[in-house]
Amino acid sequence: MKIESEIISELSKPFAAHEVDWRLQHSTKDKTRGLAVPYIDSRAIQRRLDETVGPFHWQNCFSEWQGKSQLCGLSILCEERGEWVTKWDGAEQSDIEAVKGGLSDSFKRAAVHWGIGRYLYGMEGVWVDCELKGNTAVIKAGEHKKLASAYEKAVAALTQGARVPAAQTPLAQSSGGSIQDSSTGGNVTDFPTTWRYEVLDVKPCQSGQSVYQMLTVADTAGRQFYAYCNGTCPDLRTGTRLLEASFKEQQSAQGSYYVLTSYTIAPSEMAA
Repeated sequence: MKIESEIISELSKPFAAHEVDWRLQHSTKDKTRGLAVPYIDSRAIQRRLDETVGPFHWQNCFSEWQGKSQLCGLSILCEERGEWVTKWDGAEQSDIEAVKGGLSDSFKRAAVHWGIGRYLYGMEGVWVDCELKGNTAVIKAGEHKKLASAYEKAVAALTQGARVPAAQTPLAQSSGGSIQDSSTGGNVTDFPTTWRYEVLDVKPCQSGQSVYQMLTVADTAGRQFYAYCNGTCPDLRTGTRLLEASFKEQQSAQGSYYVLTSYTIAPSEMAA
């Protein structure tokens, strides 16, 4: 009989690369590039449960919530206590196959409470080349080898005790920058220059005699934010990747905003 700590350890261990699927979290405006993130499907979770506790020692149940969401309770038999232990989570019904999608998503979320696939939330997305399937951007088939390699490197770092970078907003990044308290007269935040970014969208703007660009930018963790660039910079266009970039937070009567102060365009061979 396995003890509780052994069960949790086995449920939480990383999946093999071939068991992991990838989806696009978002894509550039022209849909030629996108940020792929890893996920585990329901069948992989079912196999993990069967292998760890046995098919007769786990069960799930579902309940509709307010007519638009599904709740899933995932139970495992605790032989040490002689009782079933249940962890719950839910998900809204999806746009396609609404009920089926809601059931599947709520099951996957409940599994995370047991540690299954939880480590994936701390992994960075990977920028990949995309192609159109109808009107939808999908990951190019040739990119999956790169994704598998990136996943294996991240898992190796995790199992060796190294920190797997978590998704962060620019303000949460701490290396290479300093945050000054505006109450002391410092209204500027210097962002680190060690992170890579991709420009998702560019909008030309003008206020009086001032010409500037409003950029939608994503960091390597997939978090998006807006930044302004004074003047017109032809090399900043949709899909441009930045090897390094510095941003400053400025204060106005309407609130704070960010300004791109310097950047380095990533060479094509370094941007993948």
